[in-house]
Amino acid sequence: MKNEMITVDVAIPSADGKSVAYTVPVPVSAVFNEDYKDYILDGNALAEIDRVKARHMGLLSPEEIKALRFRLGVKQKEISELLQIGEKSWTRWETGREHPSRSINILIRALDDGKIDLNYLRSVRVGNQLSPNMLQFLMSAELGQNQSLSMMVEEDSFCRNTDNSADQKLARAA
Repeated sequence: MKNEMITVDVAIPSADGKSVAYTVPVPVSAVFNEDYKDYILDGNALAEIDRVKARHMGLLSPEEIKALRFRLGVKQKEISELLQIGEKSWTRWETGREHPSRSINILIRALDDGKIDLNYLRSVRVGNQLSPNMLQFLMSAELGQNQSLSMMVEEDSFCRNTDNSADQKLARAA
């Protein structure tokens, strides 16, 4: 069995993922299998197909993803926490084993283009952690009988979505 160059038509999905937007011919090395009467693609061919598909979908390359993290000066664990993804996901994106979804790719591009920054991502961190504004509010406010935790969370969300007036709004709420 010897390798031959063949052309594989790679389907590029539409933005909604429900149809094929167009196809791209990709030359790859393959081996013809006499038993199956078909070509077999090796790992290099599959990686090339995946790379071409990702590029046509507008996804960042593994090199771009890794370069962004180095430029930001953060470790994989921190960038994963800030983007609220699993650390292993980020690792797989940097190594090229997987690609981020289109929606996460847009978020990473916004970070790369300076449309959002690490401080913004730190300020909207959720989960078991509260934003600094919410912590300040909880430590300084005495809860009235009519004030519920959901009202405080709404106030925290509102404050995080405003720029300079967050402290004033917290002072009024307390």
